[in-house]
Amino acid sequence: MRHFLLIYDIDQGRLAEPPREFRHSERAHALEEYARLETLHRGTRVQVVLIAADSLDAVKVTHANFFVRDSIEALLRDAMEQAGALN
Repeated sequence: MRHFLLIYDIDQGRLAEPPREFRHSERAHALEEYARLETLHRGTRVQVVLIAADSLDAVKVTHANFFVRDSIEALLRDAMEQAGALN
């Protein structure tokens, strides 16, 4: 089991930074980072979550709302690239 730290900017509707991954042996450090970031962002519109999961792909399924905007932007970028290739 791994731990993933997500920092989500509510106003931007996206992750403020890439997910941070911690091995099970780093659990204590992950909890310390979570507590530090929770304190840092208290009172702001930033949500900090620490999730235990087998993989980042599993987190993307169980917590899809954190990844939706990035997924949509990637789809649009791919579509635009394909359209440009067709011209």
